[in-house]
Amino acid sequence: MINLKRYTSIVMIAICMIFCTHLSYADSPKKGLLEEFTNASCGPCAASNPSFKSYVNNNLDVLIPIVFHPNFPGTDPFNAENPTMHNGRTSYYQVSGVPHYVFLGTVRGHPASIANIGSSIAALRTQMSPITININETRTGSNATVDVEVHSSQALANKKLRICVVEQNVVFSTPPGSNGEKEFPWVVRKMLPDHNGITINLAADETKKFTQNYTLQSGWDKTKIYIVAFIQDDGTKEVYQAAQGMITGKFETIADRFLTSARNNTLTKKITLTNPNKTSLKFDIVVDQTSFLPTGWTATVSPTTATLAANASTELTVTVKTKDNAGFAAIIIKATPNTTSASSPTSADFYILTEDTKYALYSGYNPWITHYINAFAQLTTYNKDLAVIPYATETIQAYPPTNFEVAIFSTSSYFGGNIIINPLSQSMLNTIRSMISLRKNVLIFSDCTGFYTYTAQFNAPYEYKTFFTDFLGVNWLRADQRYTVSNNQISVLRYNVNGVDGDPVGMNIIAPSNANPQNGYNFFSDIFSIPSNSKATACFVYNNKPSEIAGFKFDNGFAKLIYCGFDLGAFDDQGSRAKLLSQAMKWLTTTTSAGGPKITLSNSVLNFDKVQVGSSKEMSFSIKNDGDKDLIISKLYNDPDYDPDGVFEITDGGTTPVTIKPGNMIAVTVKFTPKSAKKYDGSIFITSNAENAKDEVVNLVAEGAPGAGAQISSNKQKLEWTSPKVKPGKSMNKDVVIFNTGSDDLVISEIKFTQNDNNVFSFVDGSDPGTVPKDDSRTITIKFSPNEENKKYEGTISITSNAKNFPTFEIQLVGESDVASSVSEVISENGLFKIKATPNPITLSGKIDFTLGGNTPKNINIQLIDMSGKVISSLYEQTANPGNHQLDINAESLSSGIYFIIANIEGTRVNLPLIINK
Repeated sequence: MINLKRYTSIVMIAICMIFCTHLSYADSPKKGLLEEFTNASCGPCAASNPSFKSYVNNNLDVLIPIVFHPNFPGTDPFNAENPTMHNGRTSYYQVSGVPHYVFLGTVRGHPASIANIGSSIAALRTQMSPITININETRTGSNATVDVEVHSSQALANKKLRICVVEQNVVFSTPPGSNGEKEFPWVVRKMLPDHNGITINLAADETKKFTQNYTLQSGWDKTKIYIVAFIQDDGTKEVYQAAQGMITGKFETIADRFLTSARNNTLTKKITLTNPNKTSLKFDIVVDQTSFLPTGWTATVSPTTATLAANASTELTVTVKTKDNAGFAAIIIKATPNTTSASSPTSADFYILTEDTKYALYSGYNPWITHYINAFAQLTTYNKDLAVIPYATETIQAYPPTNFEVAIFSTSSYFGGNIIINPLSQSMLNTIRSMISLRKNVLIFSDCTGFYTYTAQFNAPYEYKTFFTDFLGVNWLRADQRYTVSNNQISVLRYNVNGVDGDPVGMNIIAPSNANPQNGYNFFSDIFSIPSNSKATACFVYNNKPSEIAGFKFDNGFAKLIYCGFDLGAFDDQGSRAKLLSQAMKWLTTTTSAGGPKITLSNSVLNFDKVQVGSSKEMSFSIKNDGDKDLIISKLYNDPDYDPDGVFEITDGGTTPVTIKPGNMIAVTVKFTPKSAKKYDGSIFITSNAENAKDEVVNLVAEGAPGAGAQISSNKQKLEWTSPKVKPGKSMNKDVVIFNTGSDDLVISEIKFTQNDNNVFSFVDGSDPGTVPKDDSRTITIKFSPNEENKKYEGTISITSNAKNFPTFEIQLVGESDVASSVSEVISENGLFKIKATPNPITLSGKIDFTLGGNTPKNINIQLIDMSGKVISSLYEQTANPGNHQLDINAESLSSGIYFIIANIEGTRVNLPLIINK
């Protein structure tokens, strides 16, 4: 039983897909650095800043905002205070007009349109970063010392650590500039040591501390000053991770965060809150309103306030009372510092699932999940044993889907500034296979997984195709587009889902869809056909056309599955949703008869953990025949495509074909021999005549640990100059970083080319013999200088050293030369504006250069549109000063064809054709 009102607040953020693990130096939740560029004398800035600030304030759980003030278009007190820093950061991004924002270092736009990247911001709530940043600041009077500790589970080479002194909010009694603004949030007052940052190199799982000092100035509000630190790649501008040092609390690691409970039970959980600050601090403690409790469940925390001395801790008691219904609860405890200083709340979470839950409805991948919850609420037979669980790595590990009798998966395309394709994830495919293998039942709704699988531009992994053809036994015909675009407006198209007459799942289903898009819609519908030799049978069609199969089911004698190529969110009425779910659940939960061979694996994953480079570890899994006829394993192999380094080997039990009698089993042994200190993945594929699963996969997870002696590795096994290509007569440099992850110094005796087509590759730096101390690195810079057009070149670098793992270490080189590109340029009729694109045609990315003549700034709007006139993206919408300006254009997600760059300069319109050729 689900309380929809309490569920709504977390449904669209996938409840607890924000799981924070609180473990020291585990991968950390990713935070998004958002940089704004504004000016106190910029009129458009004053117009857009209120909505920008409001949007950011509503997303401060994942965003870390900082604001810089360029010296244009007019007077600005913050720029006057520190012009070198503000102008330096502005030049870093080549910002030529304000207002402007930069998200994660690479995504740019006008602050008034910040909501256009809402899906990217929301996605941060489910992302982890290998980088953890901890900030500690101490003050003595006006003197402050900042310690920034950086840890990374992956190697970092030649990145930059940037440290900002930020004032939370600056308020003037009268406007300091000409645009009327008096309040300025998140102002960067100073960067430490300066805006150029600190070069940082880290080996995998290494931690380094960086200390900087600064003086609090008399014009700053010391109670609102805090530190922001972030890691950035100066080559790509990408910001990998960010952190801020506002006053906060710290919840100690919670043991056993994933609990089970009986129904009608009272459960208590102890949580420790620590004050990590240097002074005594009072905290207000609550069960956060974003917590989710099933209907009738309650949660309380005691005490609700605590005053803690510096570094002192207190124990909190959380009491949860369950009711007689099954359910999943996400309990979030929030502690907020009671202070006037810059501060932020901290939270701790744990989760509870009733022990005897039969059915799992997975959330987090469907914006219309509330329709499923409402529909199940009408089905008392199933709803009392149903839990809504976020589909996330931690939850499926803690509460394996194979524990439930039926698992329901749903995904749907949606609008997030543009149309977002949202298929079943690869993890879901593996979970579904495992459930069928273990005689559990599955119900699937997805409007676009087939479209994603068979559309070349998405480059779906091969497992997606075998999921449909081999596992489900169906063919994908096409996806019908259920929308049109006219005058930049999207309109959804109506269609019907009809049940197949006489089918126990589809009978009497007539479901008009997309008639009420404000309540839910599908942008696509997958259409299938079923081969004559398939076990699948149709249960739904579109628009009463038998040739357009919308959904199908199969029963392999051990388990059942229903797949729908549409999403229930598009149905026009709740009754149709409930009826379909009722008939589907009745069919899925009716006992099936067994017969034939049946494969059961003891493990779906072999986790080797850490193994020292130069040594090996073996692990085994078993294959059992739980059927009543002989199980014949025809293929059992380690796919080299998933193990390019060749670190996994089947040492026993891998001979095929092999016959397993009913009730018997065989053991398969796999050996892991790491070649370098890094993480590895692999897969063992199994093909058999099993009735329940013809194809099975055992995933391999392992990590190489530093070995004895010198150990050589690199951040790249191959350097490529292929995107972009390099024109003949030009050159491009690329770096490769060599790491010594061993216990002794790495002594390099020779670095040379053993292959170098046409001598187009040359060393620029770092190729001399020398020593790399343990836990250190060396950067080698290679230049690619092609001498012919449209040609592929290959090379190999050989490094000879005393490394125990690879005395001769090789790096592959691949370069491609380009042909001369055309540069198209247009000039406005009045001659005051010209614009060009380079290259033109483009493949993946390019530059737009424009020049504004005259002596006065102009409001300029630049858009990219397609042949139909649809706006693809807004490239520039700012007040620009006279002079030269440059923009980046990213065409990675665009199809080949003719587009137009439209520039509007206060009524003057310029049209530049742009060709995208892939």
